[in-house]
Amino acid sequence: MQNIYRKSTTKVVLFMYVFQITDYNLNTEYNTISILLTSIKVAQSIEKTNIDKIYKGRIKFEDNTLYQIVIFNVTYYKKWGIKMNYVQPIRSKEKIEEMKEELKKNGTRDYMLFTFGINIGLRISDIIKLKVRDICNDDGTIKKHIEIMENKTRKIKRFKINPLLSEDLSAYVRGKDLDEYLFKSRNGTNEHITRNRAYTILNNAAKKCGLDNIGTHTLKKTFGYWLYKQTHDIALLQQLYNHSSPSITLRYIGINQDILDNAYDNFIL
Repeated sequence: MQNIYRKSTTKVVLFMYVFQITDYNLNTEYNTISILLTSIKVAQSIEKTNIDKIYKGRIKFEDNTLYQIVIFNVTYYKKWGIKMNYVQPIRSKEKIEEMKEELKKNGTRDYMLFTFGINIGLRISDIIKLKVRDICNDDGTIKKHIEIMENKTRKIKRFKINPLLSEDLSAYVRGKDLDEYLFKSRNGTNEHITRNRAYTILNNAAKKCGLDNIGTHTLKKTFGYWLYKQTHDIALLQQLYNHSSPSITLRYIGINQDILDNAYDNFIL
C-alpha cells in the first residue's frame, strides 16, 4: 500500500472525508478546531494499525492521487473515545411534522431543505448543488422531474416531484433567479450551503424534537423507509439506491432494525 500519510494536510482531509462517506454521524459536540486536532491524532494512529482490521474505500484527494484508504471499524472509534451511531430514518410522521415546524422557525430555506430531501431521495451532496433552473422551467413553473448526474455514481437519474412538493417549491422559488442555488448560503453572493451546514441545521432541529442519530443521510433514509412502507417494493428501492442486494437496502432504510425491535418486544422468557 502506498504511504497515504505523505502530507500533513492529507491527514486532516482523510478523517474529514470518513465522516462524509460513511453512514455514521458524530454523537457528540465537537467544534472545528477539536475535529481537526482529532483528525491528525487518529491519522497518525492508523499507521500502527493492522491492515486486516481496516475496511477499504477509495477517495480522490486534491492532488488527484487515488488512495486505498480506511473506513474505520466502530470498535476503533470507541478506542479513540468517539461515540458513533448509525444515522436513522425518521419513523414517525408526527416527528416529521415536528421537524418541519421547528425548521420553519429558521426560515423557509431550512424547511424546504428537509421537505425536499425526504420527498425526493437524493443524496445531500446532490441536493445542495441544485440550482433553481434544475427544478424550474423558464416560465417559472415547476418541472415534473429532476434530472441530474448523481455526484457519487455519475449516473443520470430522473426523480419525480410530487404535487405537494411542487406547490411548496413554487412558492419557495418565486422571485428567485434561475441561476441561484436552490439552497443558498447566507454567506457570499450565490453559494450553496455546505454539507456540514446542512448537518447542523438538521441535527439542531432534531434535538429540539427529541430525535437521536439524525444526520444528512436521514433525509434519503426517511424517503426510502416511507416509500417501502407504502409500496413494499424493495426491488425498486434497491435500484434507486444502486445497492447490490435487497438485504443491504432493508438495512439501509432501517427496516431490519424495525424487525429486530419487534422480535425483542415479542420475545419473553
